[in-house]
Amino acid sequence: MLRFRVLVLGLVGLGLNSFSQSFEQTLSLDSGFVPSQYSNRALWNLGLELDGVTHRSLDWFGRSSIGNNPVSRSLFGAALYWLYRYPQYSFFVTNHEFGHGTRFTSVGSKPVFAWSDDNVEVPTIFQFYIRGLSRYGEGAYTSGSFQPARVPSNWDVALSAGGVNNSASYAEAVEDSVTRGRAGFLSYIGYVRGKTDTADYVNTTLALRDAGQATGGGDMELMEEYYDAQGFGVSLKSLRDASNLSRWVSSTHWLLIWSGLRYVVNGSSRVVDPFLGPWRLPDLSHFLTLSGPSYKIRTGFRFGSAVIPVEIESVYKGRSVMELKVGFEKYDPDYASTSWGVSAWINSKSGLGVGAQSEYPLAPGFLISAGASWLSMKLLEAERNSVDVNSSNSYSSELWARVSWIY
Repeated sequence: MLRFRVLVLGLVGLGLNSFSQSFEQTLSLDSGFVPSQYSNRALWNLGLELDGVTHRSLDWFGRSSIGNNPVSRSLFGAALYWLYRYPQYSFFVTNHEFGHGTRFTSVGSKPVFAWSDDNVEVPTIFQFYIRGLSRYGEGAYTSGSFQPARVPSNWDVALSAGGVNNSASYAEAVEDSVTRGRAGFLSYIGYVRGKTDTADYVNTTLALRDAGQATGGGDMELMEEYYDAQGFGVSLKSLRDASNLSRWVSSTHWLLIWSGLRYVVNGSSRVVDPFLGPWRLPDLSHFLTLSGPSYKIRTGFRFGSAVIPVEIESVYKGRSVMELKVGFEKYDPDYASTSWGVSAWINSKSGLGVGAQSEYPLAPGFLISAGASWLSMKLLEAERNSVDVNSSNSYSSELWARVSWIY
């Protein structure tokens, strides 16, 4: 019994030696929201910042006189979790549709976004998000056009996969935030939605098909047709199972849950340290690529204040592709000092890529960030996250800047 109690107390305290209990949040202006330079990266950051408002609220309550006991923290945390599901749904759908939209803008086209209940098409993603705050549970669509001669081969397929891929990529952004000590446990809502977007979409598609209401134009149906035409032998049910698997085997899923339980004990919403010694506990992502569905294992190693992230992505059914990403990062969890990181990609199709970014504290309460990337269009990463594809469709590049208020 004594051993069990010691184990429980040790787990509850997991991560306290690495990260402080209270932590700063940011609100930003990002160049990635300029319509001609739409960047998935910018929207992931916005989603994390929206989550950050809830984390600040949880920490404020945990330090207040009425939040100084587990019962009140349990009630407040549960209430905020229930309430936040609604605005977070609007962001979840916005991020999904933005994944389609950036496949248009990266090749010079202009998409529009609409909610399915009224089909009012709007030209900016912010208009779409605001309109979605009162549309919990509704579907949506993105439309646009491009000249086939101007875009990479099978770009319409990358466009169809763009929504669920951006959901999975947002889940990766949550994982990165956990690695850097900047995440709170209510990111669990968006994290699970991101991990299981493909599974949920498949379930909806199959239900409509069983009811004889399938139109044949949904994203999952289009991906199924493409994979069948390529002879990959990929079923919708197998994509559903792979999507669900990426949730259940990812360490971040369990760290978020454990951190919610820990909030009841100590009043800190900050996610526990994801490292076991120097090793970053692994996560699994699932994507739909032009070469077939893929898994990506994400892990890394910490040495002092530096982290070496490592990602390996592999197409498991279709045309064999293996892609490796390695980086080097030094991030201050509390934005008090300069942070920076560099990344490099290489894959079995001779695809190469590099990226770099830095954060610098300005006057008290403000932060400026900037970055750049160059990605060969042979990379799986470029299929999902290209920003400005050159005229010969051989590479994508991005230069970006962001100004943030720290609170």
